[in-house]
Amino acid sequence: MISNKEVLLSEELQRITLSITVETTMGKKMQEGDQVSEELVKAYVICIEKLPMECFLSYVKLGKWYAQFSKTAKEYVYRFIEELLYQKLSQTVSRKSCTYTMECSENSETNVEDSFGGNAFNERAPNIFVDQAINLYREGKMSHHSLIGESNTIVSAAFETSANGLLSSLLMLAIHPVVQERLYDEIHLPYLDMVVNETLRLLPPIPIIGRQVVKNTTLSNGLVLPRGLEILISIFDLHRRTDIWGANAHEFNPDNFLPGNLEEKHTHAYIPFSKGIRNCIGWKYALMAIKILLAGLVRNFSFSTSVKLEDLKFTNSLSLKYTNEPAFTIKHRLK
Repeated sequence: MISNKEVLLSEELQRITLSITVETTMGKKMQEGDQVSEELVKAYVICIEKLPMECFLSYVKLGKWYAQFSKTAKEYVYRFIEELLYQKLSQTVSRKSCTYTMECSENSETNVEDSFGGNAFNERAPNIFVDQAINLYREGKMSHHSLIGESNTIVSAAFETSANGLLSSLLMLAIHPVVQERLYDEIHLPYLDMVVNETLRLLPPIPIIGRQVVKNTTLSNGLVLPRGLEILISIFDLHRRTDIWGANAHEFNPDNFLPGNLEEKHTHAYIPFSKGIRNCIGWKYALMAIKILLAGLVRNFSFSTSVKLEDLKFTNSLSLKYTNEPAFTIKHRLK
């Protein structure tokens, strides 16, 4: 990954965050150096990218037809999660070699056994998502299909938002070297929170969310939203409103999140993971993952790029995607 030439980071960051997500939500203990396979990452990405259009076409009865384009990817991640759940439930060794399982070192004498064997899951596992889901399944409160479906939802949402937020954070630091060096000097201080929050303001992982109006509502401008109306909320545009964030709302400035600068802002002026009872279930997890990984990367490497903030273009997708993925130059920091 270290190179004097510019390199793309999205796929590597996706592999790292998916590997971490699998361990921390599904209880799959990863050995040092292990990562999920490239094919698994691609399958999850396909499922996430196809979802918005599939939902949209469902309104005109074409959702099932469009779903065929991601059928193979869905089956792939379904089998992966099903295998993890089976191992968690039975704690037995599966010797069948599967391409979607964790990649281990070719020199390991216990390749498959160590990956899915007795040590694959912590003997004294914490009460993480998979433990709670399995308890509901055993109590008959969740079906087999729902168990796999909910597990897939948690894994895909957690890894995608983490990878997306981490890539955007590195990009903002690469574009703003002064901020990057200050963060390096103050890595354990609140400045890390400010940098991540400002990144998520300008580049929210999920730029648009949908909601249904549950009761007739009159907005402050007199506009009436009738009950049952489907609406879209642009988090991307909300976070760049000059009447909220000032004349320089389109610029990257971590000082926006100094305590004194937040006091007069509405509590919903900043909603990178939405708000209310339907907010992102994994927002705390995503924030923690982004901060931990970002701190480790900045402590050991410096990042630069030829990309300018004003030149960034985005595509229409469920999560924030760049029309042209920004490339980075990465160098080891001298200790």
